[in-house]
Amino acid sequence: MEIRKTSTPQVTLVNSQKSAAPQQAKAEVKTAGNEPAVSQDWRLLEQGHEELKSTSDFDADKVAALRQSLKDGSFDLDVGLIAGAMLRQHG
Repeated sequence: MEIRKTSTPQVTLVNSQKSAAPQQAKAEVKTAGNEPAVSQDWRLLEQGHEELKSTSDFDADKVAALRQSLKDGSFDLDVGLIAGAMLRQHG
């Protein structure tokens, strides 16, 4: 393999023995009508994405309780508990 330096960010490969046939076979996808073919994995990902969009990213009640405890000064931070959880999670 030979790589030549050019003025553009381009790499020139010479004597490469890799065949493009497997890549072409992967690129060929049969479609029915105007609808593109979609793999089963992609369908599962889309279904999971739709389910995630319908769930909440946070617990609004917990956030409200935390805000209230910060306002009234009753918030208690257990640093030892946090450190233990970090050690369990990250070793």
